[in-house]
Amino acid sequence: MKNLEQYVGREVKGIKFASGKYDEVSFPNRMEPYIGQEGIIKKYEPSNNTFIIDFESPEPDCWCYPVEEILPQLEGELVGYLINDDEKYVKIISGLVGMSVSWLLRLSNEEVHFDFGSVIYDKVKEYDLLDKCTPVYKQVEIKLPVINGYEGEDMGDYLQYGCAKLLKSWFTSSNNRSITSITLDSGVTINKEQINKIQKYLLSKRK
Repeated sequence: MKNLEQYVGREVKGIKFASGKYDEVSFPNRMEPYIGQEGIIKKYEPSNNTFIIDFESPEPDCWCYPVEEILPQLEGELVGYLINDDEKYVKIISGLVGMSVSWLLRLSNEEVHFDFGSVIYDKVKEYDLLDKCTPVYKQVEIKLPVINGYEGEDMGDYLQYGCAKLLKSWFTSSNNRSITSITLDSGVTINKEQINKIQKYLLSKRK
């Protein structure tokens, strides 16, 4: 089972999703202003498989989003699924799609057992068996931002920007401390957008 708690604290954008698609969470009109707005994942709620996202704009507010709608922002494009190592459900799925077990378990593109959006995917989803499979995402490389014309280099405990060394510990936020800007001795200011990009990069390296 994927550890979804690891994404708490990550920054994502509000999106729109179809209300009738999920039994326990809907998309009311009041969520419209948050489409495209940046928010912070405050909690993973396993009871309905949602992320609770806190938005600061236009005003502080928290909303529930289905995990599968938010994961592409965190992990990249959904490629397909691996069928979990459970003989019972492997046989059930193979029967539903009319394939032998050995053929079904052959890896497609050396990554997944079946592709997202394929005929097999549609059949597995129709019979509500996707939870017996593990989604596979195309990883998105998160890069350090350019600061004062310099590209960043990861040097282990610090980031190198030209002659400037930025300790990674500087970019750690907490519940009672949020970093909005950092001014270096040279007078160069690292703004909030650049800080957010650095934090995203550092978080991606912890996975």
